[in-house]
Amino acid sequence: MQVRHRNDGLVKRCSCPRRAWTKCAHPWHVGIQIGGKEYRYSLHKRFGKPPGYEMTKTEAKSLRQELSNQIRENLAVGMPGVSPDAKRTFGDLCDEYLKHHVRVPSRRKTAVAAMKRHIEVLRTTDVPGPARTRVCLADKSLAAITKADVEAIRTERREAVQRVLEEKRRRAEEDAKPKVEGQTPVQREPLPRLGKKGGEVETNRLLARLRHMINWAIGEGWVDETPFKRHGVTVVKLDRRVETPRQRRLRPGEEESLLKHAAPHLRSLVVAALSTGCREGELLNLCWKHLRGDDKERFRWIELSAGQTKTNEARVIPIGSTLRAELEMRRLDPAGKEHKPEKYVFGNAVGERVASIKTAWRTLCRKAEIEDLHFHDLRREFACRLLEAGAALHDTREFLGHADISTTSRYLRSAPVRLEKAIARMEEAATGRTNVAQTPKSGDQAEAAGEPAAAPNMLH
Repeated sequence: MQVRHRNDGLVKRCSCPRRAWTKCAHPWHVGIQIGGKEYRYSLHKRFGKPPGYEMTKTEAKSLRQELSNQIRENLAVGMPGVSPDAKRTFGDLCDEYLKHHVRVPSRRKTAVAAMKRHIEVLRTTDVPGPARTRVCLADKSLAAITKADVEAIRTERREAVQRVLEEKRRRAEEDAKPKVEGQTPVQREPLPRLGKKGGEVETNRLLARLRHMINWAIGEGWVDETPFKRHGVTVVKLDRRVETPRQRRLRPGEEESLLKHAAPHLRSLVVAALSTGCREGELLNLCWKHLRGDDKERFRWIELSAGQTKTNEARVIPIGSTLRAELEMRRLDPAGKEHKPEKYVFGNAVGERVASIKTAWRTLCRKAEIEDLHFHDLRREFACRLLEAGAALHDTREFLGHADISTTSRYLRSAPVRLEKAIARMEEAATGRTNVAQTPKSGDQAEAAGEPAAAPNMLH
């Protein structure tokens, strides 16, 4: 009598013991439920395995997933009972997503560029196809995208990083070899940037964009499920271990060194970042028309419109005395006239926008002998100083312009300000309790408290 052993939906129709499955030559059978219909196959026959082939459980599970993908693709290209939206490909989703979600008037140009870059990478990535082939993700049906495809994208990105690292090592070995006189240097193409944490952070951003795109398609009614979840359980997770918050703050003497070695333009930006907590882009895009003054024509407020902020929310920031002095020095152009309202506050001498300060910042840090300091770290320094001065967390959130206060909490997790204050309060309370405990009560106080009076000290 034959016994049917089941394992994760896979079936062995033989009498072999369970422990012998990995070496058993009998074929695996599978039943796949899709759209209310069950599809049954022998994996050995379906994938052309020779007689006596020993298929491991891992290989059987992989082939079962591949077979499921094939069935879904066949359904998506026109089999009866399938809705027309199931014929949409990922390339169709990319086009509609760009049109209706990315290219909208309220979206900042930098955000649009980042989204377009991620979408293009996803569109051109190869994923597993039928019969162990590779297909472009853009040509694959939305309904046929599975967890295996998402993991294939992650694997491809990691392999690309390894290829770049190997090419770097090869070039370093070539450069270390003795040079031959008269030999023409080989022209090399620049290598792609690896990004932070060996490209893992960028991989997280890529998968997060894919997840949002599919969720957007679900909202549009194109698909009913996402490959990131199965029956409500998350099956594809981002690697949060690489998302460690940056903890860099200014060390003693670094602020003075930055201001000492900075050129006038960069000095003003450093002062503005430490006085307002604004992002680099918010400062570079700031025009004189965004500044508000009082009846004495002194600068009092910075008004950032929704289009100037990362979160698309307007923000009003007070101007302190230190920043006010810097603004007064930048108020006039080389001809001695006030800059026009549409000119940039932190632009060049004639008020034109400065495209980037990356090179200038690296040069400044080198002159000031400061290592591992980003301009964005000045924003964290400002927020930490606010907390140190006793500001509430929600006030700090208003200054930074975070959409959610939880972002502010994560942003300042590295600042031990509140922990230091908690220790100070605990020590103060402990000192108070000790003083109270060590102070003997007088006879009247003890009698009022119903306690025996302290015995007089007889050791004189």
